[in-house]
Amino acid sequence: MIKNFFKKSPITASIFALNILLFVGHIVLGFFITNGLLPTFGLVPVLVVQFNQWYRVVSTMFFHTDLLHIASNMLVLYILGTALERTLGPWRYALLYFISGIGSSLAVTFLTNPLTYTIGASGAIYGVMGALLYITFVRPTWFSFQSVKTIRTLMIINIIITFIFPNISIVGHLGGLGVGVLLSVLLVPSTPHFQKNIKKYDYGFETVDDGEGNWVN
Repeated sequence: MIKNFFKKSPITASIFALNILLFVGHIVLGFFITNGLLPTFGLVPVLVVQFNQWYRVVSTMFFHTDLLHIASNMLVLYILGTALERTLGPWRYALLYFISGIGSSLAVTFLTNPLTYTIGASGAIYGVMGALLYITFVRPTWFSFQSVKTIRTLMIINIIITFIFPNISIVGHLGGLGVGVLLSVLLVPSTPHFQKNIKKYDYGFETVDDGEGNWVN
């Protein structure tokens, strides 16, 4: 199952694994270092702007505060990230994910209280949600009717959660969402990436790429 995850969605699987690895590292080091790694890698606008710690704009995307935090983010990443990666293709998906995350961090840096502390992959994940939402409107036939309905429903639910639950960065979430939608205008291909693995019918049979350059029936 893990091998298949990395084979079909290499970028999502790699991001997923890195987040889990760093979370475990944070927990383990927490026994030896006060507060673990979070104070060093979390996003604090004043430290970014006044002390030039710009690495925090990126590093904050890979750390999480507790088990519920990382579990909820990784679940959404697994469900929606794999869908988007197979639709856009690995490199387009990677660009959208990381630029959405950085855009979210910059929105927090310049539009919130300088002492705000923000951490987690939510900004980048909201970029993924924004891209999928965009695709359901401009390329609705790429997904089944039920998938379109699910994506839009998840979007509504997450927007509601953003505004009603405490300790959630509204600016960070909406910033990532907005960047994801804008990038989609540039990155969504004319045909979905997953169709590249399907060859036209030959002699009445569908010929499919086995992933290693071999066409099989």
